[in-house]
Amino acid sequence: MERSLWQVIPLLVTTTLSAAAEKELPRAEISVRACLACHLLTGKPGDGPPALTMPESRFVAAMGAFRSGQRRGSVMNRIAAGFTEEEIRDMARFLAHSGTRGK
Repeated sequence: MERSLWQVIPLLVTTTLSAAAEKELPRAEISVRACLACHLLTGKPGDGPPALTMPESRFVAAMGAFRSGQRRGSVMNRIAAGFTEEEIRDMARFLAHSGTRGK
């Protein structure tokens, strides 16, 4: 059975949140895990946009641009709008310290 992206994302987010609640993961990690539905950590061609491997300051700037509407995207504007500036900074800091990308 073929599923659309809109059917899969809620399932991934729900599964991620359930697993996170069991382990009491930091909120930033919970948010980043939801990003894995579209963004992979390797940064290799074919893995989708390399958002999770970009430098911390670039991640914050990109999410801010999506959030404000300065940067267009098919779904990222809506996703970024769901996070506060503080949450975006926390996500960037989490990624920078998790060894997935540069600073």
